[in-house]
Amino acid sequence: MIVVSALVSTGGVFATRFVRSPAQLAADTAEPAPAQLTAPVESRRLAVTEVVRGKVYPGVEYRITPAASSPRITGLYVSAMGVAPGDRIKDGAFVAAVSGRPIFVLRGPVPAYRNLTVGDSGDDVRQLQQAMAELGYRRGSDKRGAFGLGTAKAVASFYRDRGYEPMTTTASPAPTGNAAANGAAGGSQQVQVPSGELVFLPALPATVIDVTGAVGRSVSGPLIKLSTGTMVATGQLSPDKRDLVRKKMAARITDDRSGTTITGTVTSIGAPTSEPLGSTVVSIGGAEPGAADQGAEPSPDGGATPYVPVTVESSKPIPPSMIGADVRIAIDTQVSASKATVVPISAVTTSADGTTQVTIVGAAGKTTPVTVTTGLSAEGMVEIQVLAGDLNPGDRVLVGHQ
Repeated sequence: MIVVSALVSTGGVFATRFVRSPAQLAADTAEPAPAQLTAPVESRRLAVTEVVRGKVYPGVEYRITPAASSPRITGLYVSAMGVAPGDRIKDGAFVAAVSGRPIFVLRGPVPAYRNLTVGDSGDDVRQLQQAMAELGYRRGSDKRGAFGLGTAKAVASFYRDRGYEPMTTTASPAPTGNAAANGAAGGSQQVQVPSGELVFLPALPATVIDVTGAVGRSVSGPLIKLSTGTMVATGQLSPDKRDLVRKKMAARITDDRSGTTITGTVTSIGAPTSEPLGSTVVSIGGAEPGAADQGAEPSPDGGATPYVPVTVESSKPIPPSMIGADVRIAIDTQVSASKATVVPISAVTTSADGTTQVTIVGAAGKTTPVTVTTGLSAEGMVEIQVLAGDLNPGDRVLVGHQ
């Protein structure tokens, strides 16, 4: 009897543990209540943004291609470099030496197009004299536009102060006209200015965009690329969105490679075009092989996709690393007039009576509906104004369930 009683008692415990009522079974097998997903109420400005692809480049790009300064030079090799990308170049600066001969940058509107020596005259001589004078090297008694001994002395001093001897040429044995008037003695050595050694730019300082050579390497094309003026970013806006963008709108220029972002302002909006984006290129010096610049993306029919060029100028100097880069330009086409109460768009619902609401989620998941009206929406957020109820920045609002 004792054994039987024990078995009966044990069986009763077993039944108590494992037998469930229908209500318990329903509760055990029911799906858990969905978790509330919430987001904070914020107070800030919203901006509607139009994003376009673009490119950073100067208005004018100068490509310097070295040329032989003398018939005795049989090959062009970089013998010294004086600049690197991003450097700012001042008037009279040394930028490189090729096959032992220097290249200097001077201020002047017209690139050098011929070698100059005693006896020459013209506007290019006048430009040379002016450039020397701005650096403190006077032409002496020479007339403006006439290359005489005073101009030769100024050029020689300019070269020697920078560690180089000027090139010379043998004067004609029987000088006449300008040569005689400027004191060139027959058969003597006179200073010569090779066109490839002085690079004239209309405005200085200039910025080095790129350097394609290194000491000891041969030169076969542009060695240095310079720019003057302000670097800008030009974006390709779809023509159907032309009316969305206006001058003075705030913008951000982002280089996706480095993650660098700088702020700027829309300064111009052009007419629709299919021309490639890029600088106006001025080649200075020796012959340069042609190269097509990248521009608008080709359309399926083989032409270029039309776009509206939108130019953005930076409020700060554009970093050298961004020059020539393909960038993302975000233009704020609409901005809140002031800070507003904003919530995620997913927090806004419409009740059965047609009112617009957001739902505050408080302690222990308690929910409180608040009646609102909506305003500007952007970035997945929307401005709201409370009509009935209480809502403050930092409150949590319901955006969904999980």
